[in-house]
Amino acid sequence: MKFTYSQSRRVITVVAVLALLVATAYAFLVGRNTKTAPVPTLPEAYEKALEALGAQTNAFYCLSANAMDRTDTSAPTEWHLVFYSTNGQLREVVVATSRQAIVREKLRTDF
Repeated sequence: MKFTYSQSRRVITVVAVLALLVATAYAFLVGRNTKTAPVPTLPEAYEKALEALGAQTNAFYCLSANAMDRTDTSAPTEWHLVFYSTNGQLREVVVATSRQAIVREKLRTDF
């Protein structure tokens, strides 16, 4: 069976759309496990984040906190807390289940 140019473009488009739909469905189905509470808890993670920021806590406030856990992996939950200062600096503090905190400077992408 021979395809014309327009037929082959249609086949490629249909395959691409199907691949996009499958990827989107996978992304929605594989999310954070909400049946178990994250360890450490949010108050514990926030406390560790403040300890990691140290003296910078006078200039930064917590903008958001997300528990990152994937149901399709055996990876442990970790908290990602984003801190913001009034002069536009961002810091991300990652608190793992071991309660170790890692501070990352984030670049601001919009003004």
